[in-house]
Amino acid sequence: MHSPTYKPTSSIRAPHRVPMWMFVSGDGRRVLSSRPVDVEIIHEGPDEESPSSTVLLSCPRLHVFSAGADYKQAEDDFHDQVVHFYHLYSAADPESLDADAAAIKALYDQYFEASPAL
Repeated sequence: MHSPTYKPTSSIRAPHRVPMWMFVSGDGRRVLSSRPVDVEIIHEGPDEESPSSTVLLSCPRLHVFSAGADYKQAEDDFHDQVVHFYHLYSAADPESLDADAAAIKALYDQYFEASPAL
């Protein structure tokens, strides 16, 4: 008699975290962080219900979330967002921001700096 084969009900793999210090956008702009940014990575699929996979990267503290069909795609999107938001928040007038946006601006102002493009 065969024992039943275990089939997970979810194709989501356990999340793991990686530190990131340098962010390069698709147009070559570069932003550096003086402290590592804790990025959570979740890989979903493929499974019987969904033959494709999705990789999710997130950093709730910076309000940056990205997704892609593979790690490279998700990472590129994540980098584009960090560079975009760095420039957006750096130029923002603190008086025009709500409390959440002001807190994010403070993080970018304190820990991030633009670096010459590659």
